[in-house]
Amino acid sequence: MGPSGGSTPPPDYAALARQQADIDKQANERNTIANRPTQIGMLGSIDWAFDPTSGRWIQKETLDPRIKAIQDKAIGMQGQQMGQLQQLNARDPFKTVSGATAYDSKTGDAYSKLFTQNLLARVTPQQQIDKQQMETKLRLQGLVPGTQAYNAAYQNLLTSQGDVQAKAQLEGMLAGGAEARANYQTQMQGQQQRNAQALQEYMTPYQTMGNMQDLTAGSWGAYMPSYQGYGTSQGSPGADMMGAAQSQYAAQVQQATDRAARRQAQGSGWGALAGAAVGTYFGQPQAGAAVGGAAGGYLYSDADLKNHITVIPDEDAYNAMLRVQPHSFVWPSGQRAAGLIAQEVAKEFPHLVKPGNQGYLMVDYEAFTALLLGAFRHLAKEKANGHDN
Repeated sequence: MGPSGGSTPPPDYAALARQQADIDKQANERNTIANRPTQIGMLGSIDWAFDPTSGRWIQKETLDPRIKAIQDKAIGMQGQQMGQLQQLNARDPFKTVSGATAYDSKTGDAYSKLFTQNLLARVTPQQQIDKQQMETKLRLQGLVPGTQAYNAAYQNLLTSQGDVQAKAQLEGMLAGGAEARANYQTQMQGQQQRNAQALQEYMTPYQTMGNMQDLTAGSWGAYMPSYQGYGTSQGSPGADMMGAAQSQYAAQVQQATDRAARRQAQGSGWGALAGAAVGTYFGQPQAGAAVGGAAGGYLYSDADLKNHITVIPDEDAYNAMLRVQPHSFVWPSGQRAAGLIAQEVAKEFPHLVKPGNQGYLMVDYEAFTALLLGAFRHLAKEKANGHDN
């Protein structure tokens, strides 16, 4: 605050923002020009030019004639390779080798038969010997063919020999099944090998094409000049008009707050003196000074400006004043003052509170001036009637 008590006028934030934007723009332009030097290397050169029409920088690269000839040749080879690739892609899609092998259990029948015959060839001579020995043994025992005992013993021998033959046939069948499966696996492996070989032959042109492309790309990259990298043009932001306006508005609001605080402080001084005088009369000087200070200040009160004028009963005014509490406080400017808290007043008298600048609540102190006068009138009547509280 200045010597006279007024707030220092805020600077012109909008003008300062525009000035700062111009300074930043000029600095960015100087930096951009510094980052656009002409570079000359063994394989070529690069320089920059500014297009005032589009406002953009244009990079121009110039290759050595020998390097340009190599690149043109590489481009031509790539064109030929693309044509060859299109021809390859026009071929029929790859197809697996036809004649897929199906499993056939009969492929093991011959092996099963041979296996069974071999087994029987080993056991048949022994069965003949066993049969002769059985007949000799039965005759020595006095048994002859046709008797019950002879027939039973001979039947047991035949049953035993039949079991051996059945077992040989079963083992032959199992061996035949294993042989059929082995044949099928061999045929499948052969077919897979033929398919792999056919696929390799189908893909060989693509692999050759890929190797040629690698060679071409390598020759291209070997003759591509490289230059030191530099930053592109930096953007130049415009003036922050919204931020400047908000800052300037906040400063204006602060000025208004300071002026209101000074007016209220001046009015509160006179109101406090009056309130203290009345409060002293009623034995409560501190309360009278606080309430009187809150209600101080000059406000319009001409009867010609008012409609529907109604007298507020003194007792109603007194009861209304009992429901609010005066406070002392300090404004953001540092000015100490006394008054009411809008949030507390809104709970009892919502019609006396309304939002002001930036949503801050305002109190109708004019109404409290009238209520304060009515409350003092009520106390005066009570004191005159001998009801001194």
